[in-house]
Amino acid sequence: MKCENGLVEKCDMDVSIIILNYRSKGLLKQAIKSIDLVNPELEYEILVVDNASCDGSTQMVEEHFSHVRLFALDENVGFARGNNIAIKEAQGKYIFIMNPDAMMKNGALETLFAYMEAYPDVGLTGPK
Repeated sequence: MKCENGLVEKCDMDVSIIILNYRSKGLLKQAIKSIDLVNPELEYEILVVDNASCDGSTQMVEEHFSHVRLFALDENVGFARGNNIAIKEAQGKYIFIMNPDAMMKNGALETLFAYMEAYPDVGLTGPK
């Protein structure tokens, strides 16, 4: 996503971190905590899409992570559609899709961002 060439109208920040969740309350909590602990040196937002979990995931996000933009769905719309809901609302120059069972490592987001900035012809990259 490139703001400067007009492909995206809003680019208020560097990266939008999207986590799609389905019945993974504990893992989701740890994933968000890992982002907060690392505190990337970028302008970023965290968006969580919950695919109609019945395990208290949405309540946990609302209670512990007020800085997270939560999309609590009434039905499980699947992986692609769920991510697309958040992508449409994302304000970052780049989209980072993170699974709830992943943990953010120190410097990882900055490294990926720097790579994308250095190679503007690249459309997609991912961590190892």
